[in-house]
Amino acid sequence: CAYCLEDCGADAHAHVGRCQWNPRRDVFARKDRFELAQAQRRVRMLRAFVASLSPPVRRRVLEACAQELQDLNIAVQDLL
Repeated sequence: CAYCLEDCGADAHAHVGRCQWNPRRDVFARKDRFELAQAQRRVRMLRAFVASLSPPVRRRVLEACAQELQDLNIAVQDLL
């Protein structure tokens, strides 16, 4: 699934239409809506990952990823 990255085998269409992260439940979304959903997924997944780290490691990881986060328009404060 392009919204949640669930492995749906050879055909994800049925899942995409009911995926909780697909806000309109449409199988073929407009590009801008899909890109927004992808940005939200990235933040959601990164937030969960960062929360699993100890504070010193979290700080180092965020420092090491600063350029990539900037390139993706993700603010560090959105991950904390």
